Amino acid sequence: MKQLIFVLSLAFFSLWLVFRHYDTYQENEIRLGMSAALSGDLGGLGQSFYQGADAYFKDLNTKGGVHGRTIKLIAKDDQYEPKITLENIQNLIEKERVFALFGLVGTPTTEAILPLMRSHNTPLIAPVSGASFLRDPLEPLILNVRKGYHLEIKALLSHLIDEKGYGRIAVFYQNDSFGHTGLHSVKELLKERGMRLVGEGSYKRNTLAVGHAIYELEATHPDAVIMIGTARPVVEFIRRSVTTSLSRATKAIISFASAQTIMIDLQCVASNLIFSQVVPLPWGEGEDLERYRGSMRRHYTEAAIGFASLEGYLAAQMVANLFESLGPRFDKKTFVDAMETMASQASKHELLTKEENHCGCLDEVYITQYRNEAFEVIGVVSDE
Repeated sequence: MKQLIFVLSLAFFSLWLVFRHYDTYQENEIRLGMSAALSGDLGGLGQSFYQGADAYFKDLNTKGGVHGRTIKLIAKDDQYEPKITLENIQNLIEKERVFALFGLVGTPTTEAILPLMRSHNTPLIAPVSGASFLRDPLEPLILNVRKGYHLEIKALLSHLIDEKGYGRIAVFYQNDSFGHTGLHSVKELLKERGMRLVGEGSYKRNTLAVGHAIYELEATHPDAVIMIGTARPVVEFIRRSVTTSLSRATKAIISFASAQTIMIDLQCVASNLIFSQVVPLPWGEGEDLERYRGSMRRHYTEAAIGFASLEGYLAAQMVANLFESLGPRFDKKTFVDAMETMASQASKHELLTKEENHCGCLDEVYITQYRNEAFEVIGVVSDE
């Protein structure tokens, strides 16, 4: 009997070793999948984020990668259309066999792929979205890098109300999950102050149909308009409202609308604009920022230094730190488990801090404005 038990135990242990061997990640290359608008009106944002991340991975790979493994970022264009995003992600998971998803750009596009991501147990890191549903409730398969729109809007309202003394706040938003999550935050934060919106106007995604929103908001005479949209519709709104009473209102624009694209399209002459950003000024001082700029010069010489590529660069560094912390032997479960403690393991990066809810490893929101042909920080808000 003892001999039988010994034989069975040995067989079980041998099977467990075989299972663990094949469950452990075996490939020499770690593939990450990204779906983003790489063309069309939002193409600049997607391309910039990809370039920043890819530049970091290329530098990393020339030094041997992570524990001898290179990291490859596979990007597909979805034109900011959820249906195309879903097709891209299915291809990346089933055909490209990516280990994790990385840097999906946009709230409605990210929302569309969540059921598919969960059904394949595929992690999602650093989506370029501040939507609350990616943060609450906590999702083990999702690790956010950027701050949520709620904190961005809180920072903008603090500047507008507490510093400027404005009392009449309106909202211009994209009429989908992106705009709705921001609109909800504005209403909630104003309610906490005993205030209400004086007006709201929306437009349809991937259009410039802002005329009705301008008409609706002009009648409310706001001191400031919180703008929750992409760059082109925001620019269209600003241009078309110049001849209306809205021209005097401050436009407070959240980070997803590329501040650089907006100022270029407006030929750098618009006034009464402020922007929230989730990364510091890319042109600032510091070793991390110098490394970012050097990496961009090496790999994307024609690309402009900017907020989106810096966010991509820092997100890529976080991913590399995560794989580094796991050692050479890991599987999907240990990777997902490590996502929650990743921020503390990456503490060697001065811009990354541990959050209680592990959502948002860049821990500050920067209020900026464009003046004298350059962006400048006029306020910094931390999530305390």
